[in-house]
Amino acid sequence: MKESISATTIFQIVILFILLFTAIMCLTINNSNAFGVKDEIINIIEMNNGNYLSDDNNTLSEEIVDAISANSYRTTGICDSGFQGFERNGEPVSSGERASVCIRKVEVTTAIDNYLTSILGSTVVTDEFVPGSYYQIVVFYQLDLPVIRQVYNFQTKGETRIIYLNDGTTKMQPINFKPKNKYKNNTGVTTLTPTGNTGGSGGTVSPAGFTIRTTKPDRTNSIYYNQSNNQLAYSDYEGECAWYARYRAEEILKETGLWSSKPWTWAPNGGAYCNYGSNFTKSKNYNAPKPGALMVWGVGTNSSPGHVAVVEEVYDDGTVLISEAYIGLGRVGEVTGGLSNYDILFSYMDSRGGRNNPVGWKNGRKYNCEKTGCFRTMHLTKSQMSYYMGASFNCYIYLLD
Repeated sequence: MKESISATTIFQIVILFILLFTAIMCLTINNSNAFGVKDEIINIIEMNNGNYLSDDNNTLSEEIVDAISANSYRTTGICDSGFQGFERNGEPVSSGERASVCIRKVEVTTAIDNYLTSILGSTVVTDEFVPGSYYQIVVFYQLDLPVIRQVYNFQTKGETRIIYLNDGTTKMQPINFKPKNKYKNNTGVTTLTPTGNTGGSGGTVSPAGFTIRTTKPDRTNSIYYNQSNNQLAYSDYEGECAWYARYRAEEILKETGLWSSKPWTWAPNGGAYCNYGSNFTKSKNYNAPKPGALMVWGVGTNSSPGHVAVVEEVYDDGTVLISEAYIGLGRVGEVTGGLSNYDILFSYMDSRGGRNNPVGWKNGRKYNCEKTGCFRTMHLTKSQMSYYMGASFNCYIYLLD
């Protein structure tokens, strides 16, 4: 009798451990699936400058619905107050009903108004601040056992970068606020004060001759494009981050008169930039940006190429405006929702002279980038400065020191 009870107890313990192990595995898989859906939705909203609805302005866009379907995401939950819930097929749900995705738009300008009003004790009007918004996303995952279906529901949350709708960029704007009878200078206007030298849009002073770039290089720009060869790029890799950074560096050094004494002529993988230019000053501190610097993430191997961008402006809070290139910002992105896809890019090359033909290669790259330049500007948060495009910060290369 004793042995029988002991064997039964051991059996129960084994079953318990199996159930616990299964529960943990299911929870991990569900969490990973939900996390992937959330990131896909964030990317789609950012690439579409805040637009997440279809043409009828009521249901989710086809891109987001496809992203949900591709991930086999089926978990639902109740949205928090202020969020709009949507079913898996993109249809909106009423408050209190179960939803697959919850989205809320947050107006940045309104938040700044409220914050400054609370500090100054009077009405504040940020009438020179370009309206911007960011979007909060909530998806769900669950603890799911083989026998007992749903036990607990959990949320995973994320939010987009701030999207300024004046020109589709994310450039931080200067804020001029006008409190009633408080903190006025002799013009009656108070502006936020940068911590360092001021200049431009409330950031650090730009070096002499340096001009920030917030729009794509024009095809008539002879630094980026060969005017004697159908305005094709000099390099075979138009649209890549390393291609853009190499020629943006040349543009900066030429306009500041430094090109003849210390040219930048390298274009390795993005993350490998830190290994080049021994005559340039560098820094491993991501909190030490300077206008005109190359900003590098990752190590630059073939399996992990990393990323490189250019610091255009540095703001009083230490954050930066960068310019960068990425092939997913071209026609490839129109097909993939902003993602990089080399199969599609190669098809452009094949259809325009052959992938193994230098002309076909460059024509295919030109076709991908000719509308957008495969270019964008981004206002990076401190978190993004430390970790961006799937890689950790590596170094700054100060072109103008």
